[in-house]
Amino acid sequence: MSYREYICVPSTEQLIKNSLDTLPIHIAILDDDGTILQTNQPWQEYGSQNNIQSDTVGANYLEICSQSSTNTGEQTGRGLSELLDGTREMFTLEYPCHSPVQQQWFLLIAVSFTVDNGRYAVVGHFDITEYKRKQHRLEQQHDQLEALNQLNTAIRTLTHDVIEQSTRAGIEQAACRALVDTDVFVCAWLGRVDPRDESVEITTKAGAYEEIIADSPLIESDAVVDTQIVKEAIRTGEIQTADNKQEHRSFGQQYGSQPTESYRSVAAVPITHEETVYSVVCLYTNRPNAFGTDEQAISTQLGAIVGHAIVATERKQALISDELIEVELQIPNFITEPGGRSADWTVTVTQTVSGSDDDCMMYGTVSEDDLEAVETAVDKRDDIRLTVVGKEQDTVRIELHLRRPSLVSQLAAHGWSTTDIVLTNGGCYLTVHLPPGDDVHRMMDVIRDRFPNVELLARRQISSPQPVDSKLQTVIESLTDRQLTVLRTAQAAGYFEWPRQTSGKEIAETLDIAPPTFHQHLRLGERKIMAAVFDEAPIAI
Repeated sequence: MSYREYICVPSTEQLIKNSLDTLPIHIAILDDDGTILQTNQPWQEYGSQNNIQSDTVGANYLEICSQSSTNTGEQTGRGLSELLDGTREMFTLEYPCHSPVQQQWFLLIAVSFTVDNGRYAVVGHFDITEYKRKQHRLEQQHDQLEALNQLNTAIRTLTHDVIEQSTRAGIEQAACRALVDTDVFVCAWLGRVDPRDESVEITTKAGAYEEIIADSPLIESDAVVDTQIVKEAIRTGEIQTADNKQEHRSFGQQYGSQPTESYRSVAAVPITHEETVYSVVCLYTNRPNAFGTDEQAISTQLGAIVGHAIVATERKQALISDELIEVELQIPNFITEPGGRSADWTVTVTQTVSGSDDDCMMYGTVSEDDLEAVETAVDKRDDIRLTVVGKEQDTVRIELHLRRPSLVSQLAAHGWSTTDIVLTNGGCYLTVHLPPGDDVHRMMDVIRDRFPNVELLARRQISSPQPVDSKLQTVIESLTDRQLTVLRTAQAAGYFEWPRQTSGKEIAETLDIAPPTFHQHLRLGERKIMAAVFDEAPIAI
């Protein structure tokens, strides 16, 4: 009895087969014309799992490669052909091979050998997915560190550059330039916010802007942006990010279709100072999963630097020019109850008048289509009364009597003039002008005492309007408070219209005075105005 028979060693053929089936490598043996003679169990299982029926014994591997229209298939076919015709000893190739359910990478190693003067090749596919993933993570970490270094450099550069700028536009341009010059971002644009609808008008751009917007989901047009992450950045005052991942099918029949991926990460960084959002800058990068915690922190710091520079520049301009500070405010639920819902409607306020008992009147216009919605909203309030004063075509003139002191008068007492008031869907939007160098925060504190939910939507420097004619200013100053109130109320209520839209008796009731008292103040005020107009006029012929 031989030693092999004594220890029950399996046959060499069975030993080799079991060994090849046990290896975690996909192995096939080809003859000299590329026909697959034998495959191991991992090869067969992979083909079954990925619905590859052609990769079985008897199929021609070279023909399969020639049917592929990809570079990987062509390279594999060319390398194996050279191997089988004896022009090379070994062929290797790294390639991606993504299945419908997971991403994978393989290393192909093929070696030729001869048996009885016949040339053969053994082809092995090694799964290197975990290695590639680790390599990818290391590359990402390297890219992130490099990005952080460049961002820190950009902040130092930007801090120096914005100091040299004398205008807001110059600061914004310097910011976009410094960001794109880092090579971290392929594109940057900066836009200013319209607080009424949270849309953003792009004012400055740098980098590959035209290429980016061609297929960007964040920009609807070349000028106006209306996207969720931008709106969220404006609403919260915090950086918002998004990844836009695009996939396309590109490789091969042999191992199934393989998607090749390209990434674009985007961040919307609010430009802020002391809780005010001045604008927003959007940063684009081709790095996948960019804007980690550290990068977001640096980007937020960048937004604060630009915001501080804008405020400093505007304050400096205010000190050396005749510009005013213009702020836009929102008071939610000014008409409706908190938590209450209202249909879409808008009232444009044309005049506000203080009453005698801590109440006030707002006169304004509303479209005939919106009138019913306004009436429905006011009917739910016990402290507001609506009166229709008159109508002209499709516009209705209304009076809102509020049992609360006039906010406009309160602001005026501090030297702050209200230029525009719009009531929309129950909320109140105001535009207020402050003298140069005045404290916006002090104004906000004054308003919060009565309306804790007031929001500052925008703050900007504007040129002072043309001063009121000195003669007209003298006339206004000569009017008593009661005469001025009567004249303003009469004008806002349509008393001077033809036909007259309200009577003197109705205005007197609104002001809680007797009709003769109303007419007395009205006549005295009119006489002062007429005297100013005609006393110094030449005699008409």
